[in-house]
Amino acid sequence: MWTRSGQIFLAVASASLLGGCNAFTSVAQERISGYASVFETKFEETVGKTTDKVVATVSSAIGSVLNRQLHALKNKLATSVSGAITDWFDEHLPAVNPETLTDEELEALLVEHPELGKLALPEGSCDYSCPEGDCQEIIIRAAGENYSGWPKMRVLVNGKRIATQTVEANRAAGEMEDYVFTGDWGEAGPDEVKVFYINDYAREGKGDRNLFVDWIQVNGIRFQSNADGVTYERTNEGDTIEGQALMGWKGTLIFPIEGQAPAPVVCEVPEEESTI
Repeated sequence: MWTRSGQIFLAVASASLLGGCNAFTSVAQERISGYASVFETKFEETVGKTTDKVVATVSSAIGSVLNRQLHALKNKLATSVSGAITDWFDEHLPAVNPETLTDEELEALLVEHPELGKLALPEGSCDYSCPEGDCQEIIIRAAGENYSGWPKMRVLVNGKRIATQTVEANRAAGEMEDYVFTGDWGEAGPDEVKVFYINDYAREGKGDRNLFVDWIQVNGIRFQSNADGVTYERTNEGDTIEGQALMGWKGTLIFPIEGQAPAPVVCEVPEEESTI
């Protein structure tokens, strides 16, 4: 029911692009009127590039704005610094208690009512920052089958290795474990995540070591291993097949997620509002 603005925007923009740039501009701006200035700037910057690049760039920018607004809105609601926001709910949704809404429901409201986002986060009041270099999170839900050792996965983000992890959650016992990795991949988030199964081993009639990857979650956005666009490059077989949870061969599960998981941005409440 609820979905991310970047995904909404991609669907709208993709359909609009079939009708040419004029249709793309009018339909997209109508759907995301609260982000018109962001859209116009990014569209001007990407004119002349491929339409896919235009869509990805603008979608990423809008997703980043939405993330900032969501965190600012949650912050204000949690600290009761929400005078203007409370007034907005009283006027537009009097039967709703905003403090009980989930992140997905708040996000959907921000997409549908851009004016609420402007109340939560006035323009220019927050910038992306990651001073410690660990403000973004990737979770990989995985399990293994042990044969002469547990499977190992190497995790790469945007082509760079960030970790090598032994997976000891026993699939035969029904176990799955969430393996967590942090880093800083820029305001737009990672473009690509790869899970490389590096130590496949089997002996006919004896046993078989395997890795299972159910899903990955990047900055709160989940991507299933068998989702559209995910691929599995099998090293020894020399081929590429559709993504799947079972990694029964040495190879790499590739998640192309450009623009779909922007970095979360936590915004501080301005001091002048904290006395409300």
